[in-house]
Amino acid sequence: MMKTLSLALIALSFGACAATNATHSKAASASAFTATDPFTSTGAEFVGRSITPADANNHIGKRMTVCGVVASASYAGQSRRDPTFLNLDEPYPRRIFTALIWGEDRGKFGTPEISLKEKRVCVSGLIEEYQGAPQIILRKASQLVEEVD
Repeated sequence: MMKTLSLALIALSFGACAATNATHSKAASASAFTATDPFTSTGAEFVGRSITPADANNHIGKRMTVCGVVASASYAGQSRRDPTFLNLDEPYPRRIFTALIWGEDRGKFGTPEISLKEKRVCVSGLIEEYQGAPQIILRKASQLVEEVD
């Protein structure tokens, strides 16, 4: 599981400063970082600017990156298609955004319901609506990155 990108690095890669390879000081982040293309080197598939889970409802049908804290997570191994649910910023049943991993792709993510609980993550992909709430279906590990300090 990729644990290398910080939110500042994600913002940088989509900002005007991403064109250089120089080391930048901490202007808007908690640590210094380099402006190399982190997504090419890690294989991450982040798209667009990052948004909050609460704002995801305004972007249904768009490819976006959603960043938030895993407020609740569960693996429903006895349910059809063995889904894993990562609810960002608000726990189930008050969910405002869900990252969904189907059982057929679960091996690519390890045990995210355990390893990512209460961690800050960014997920990227097509925002869809399911039962009134936005979600992104994660099919590749490169669609999910844990923020680290």
